[in-house]
Amino acid sequence: MAASTVFAFFKPNALATNGYAYGSAVLPASDQVDVSVTRISSGRWASLDAFECDRSSDEVKQRAVSKEEALSGIGTYVGSCVCVAKVSPRSPKAWEYGVVTGYTWVQERLAGELFVCFGDESDSVPFNPNELQDLAVPSYALRPCHRAPVADVMGAEMRQRHLVALNNFTGSGSRASRNSSSILRKIDAPDIDESQLIPLFNVAAGKVEFVSIKYALDFSYYNDGKRRAPATVRLGDTIFDEPAAITSGRDETAQSAEDPRVLAGQLSDSDESDGDEDKAPPPAAVGLLQTRKRERDVPNQVDEDLVSLKQLRVSYSGNPSMLRSIDQVIALRESPLSAGSGSGMVSYSGSTYSTSTSSKAQFQPSSLQRVIHGQLVNGTYASMEPQLLLETLQIQHELFAFLPHPAIFRAFYSWDFGLRGLSLMHFAPVAGGSKRISTHNMTDFSKSASLPFAVQPQDLSAVIDALDGLAVIVATVYLPFVRELVDAARKFIVALKTREGFSTVEARIELVYWINERFERVRGFLALCDMSKAQQVHFEFSFAEPSFVRLMQIITEIRMSALQVLPPAQLLSNQAAMASSTSNSRTSRGKAPAQPRPPVPQEVLEALPTMNGQSLCMRFLSNTPCPSRQKGCFTRKRGHFAPATLPSIVFDFISNHYGGLRKDFASITREQSDK
Repeated sequence: MAASTVFAFFKPNALATNGYAYGSAVLPASDQVDVSVTRISSGRWASLDAFECDRSSDEVKQRAVSKEEALSGIGTYVGSCVCVAKVSPRSPKAWEYGVVTGYTWVQERLAGELFVCFGDESDSVPFNPNELQDLAVPSYALRPCHRAPVADVMGAEMRQRHLVALNNFTGSGSRASRNSSSILRKIDAPDIDESQLIPLFNVAAGKVEFVSIKYALDFSYYNDGKRRAPATVRLGDTIFDEPAAITSGRDETAQSAEDPRVLAGQLSDSDESDGDEDKAPPPAAVGLLQTRKRERDVPNQVDEDLVSLKQLRVSYSGNPSMLRSIDQVIALRESPLSAGSGSGMVSYSGSTYSTSTSSKAQFQPSSLQRVIHGQLVNGTYASMEPQLLLETLQIQHELFAFLPHPAIFRAFYSWDFGLRGLSLMHFAPVAGGSKRISTHNMTDFSKSASLPFAVQPQDLSAVIDALDGLAVIVATVYLPFVRELVDAARKFIVALKTREGFSTVEARIELVYWINERFERVRGFLALCDMSKAQQVHFEFSFAEPSFVRLMQIITEIRMSALQVLPPAQLLSNQAAMASSTSNSRTSRGKAPAQPRPPVPQEVLEALPTMNGQSLCMRFLSNTPCPSRQKGCFTRKRGHFAPATLPSIVFDFISNHYGGLRKDFASITREQSDK
């Protein structure tokens, strides 16, 4: 008999896969014991590289299948967790989750069916690779497409959702997160009830077993991810060994009330006991058991409280405010710090430890600051005391490119942008050596430590770099809506680089001030506990935003005022240069437009007189009037006042660039320089 090619269906691990796989072998005419089997890249293993190994020829013959079945890969899905399109009675075709328990292949029709356990029921579904996706346990448990109509979420979208959910869970390309609500919120998927049971296929035992979503996620995150589990999380040896819930004291009390023969703290007789009641332990022993039992049940009570909180969360699915409050309590309960607290919670003032450490801390935020911070912070850092949080962030300064100054972290705690002093440019990157400058006291978190001066943006790229620096710490500490705000600002500035008008330092300073105002609006809404409006502020980063239109008008007025004071010869020269730049830009887009006047040097800005925290507006004193159309300067950082004297560098700059002092300020004299 001539040699023939045979296709076979192999068990898990036979062809170096953790599931079933197909292989092909050439059976010789002789009675050869072992033959070389080549794994077929089909079904779940379509993306794997080639693999060969020796298998028994009897095994190949006994498990032979058709070539068409092997190439379809239908059997590779047995035992896997899948998301599959399913048609339910009186419902549209939608995505459902289950485990594949078997399959059938009809050679005449070259088609097959999968038998899937969906939890409360099992059903067969036609095998269609385009409407089927095998999943890792985390994305299977998160269920981001649960009962989503196929018409709304197509196959490619379904796969993308699962990929994003898995990456956020495992930390691939982002920070790993165990918070299922946070992960699902990022992909606009509904929350899940983690107490719900889901089916998993135990390949070793050859049967379907049920575990809770919470345990499946905990085991995948802590055990498979090799992370240290908190004290409140109990894990078994495998994902199928979920620790059984220990009977609560309330249930035992009820049982004792029904049967007076059962003493408190004593187990009742089982069906297999001899029923001898004379062997009951003495009362003294019962009392000892009661005391020891209460000590053991503290962690179990915490677990029961968590389950109750999550069940309560489901009942408030339509109330975002309550959902957030419940999420914060759950985060506190799950925190490792809660294990040592008698109440199981670590709050700002709920324990002796908290009260004693807070009274000694340098940073003691006000009640309003705590309210604002509580609506910004994510669950990972929600339980930290303010001082501890700031010091923890400072310790991680290698993650951040900006200066880790205590005053910057203190202002960041309650989002003190705008009038309260924090600026976007405080998060601009600095050289590594600048973080070690001895003039900065990096240990003083008290109110006496003032904010360092924010750097001036040299171009729009500097503004983008500052937004990137802010985005890193925001993604670490705060909720996703704050990151969306910073991302919206960055996209807006990137789009702004294609527009003219920001070639001067003054224009860029006004732009930064406008961004700070948008961030300040978020703080204002959070102070009023209006989370919905705070989450809408990122839409204000738009060219049609009225405040931005007004900003562009101010910048235009500044440029026009600068042109008005130029001598005619210089004005014509500038116009010629601008025309030349415009014509040259048609052939070479790399040249920057000519600036109407040089920027104000840094040494001039530092020498400006100040009053009430505002620097002098030089145009207020000069023959070039301030472009403000209202009382006071157009920017809140500048003030309209007349000092008796001016530093020489400021006096000369006004004379050379602003046409000198106005007649009504001619009495102002130049300060004598110290030489």
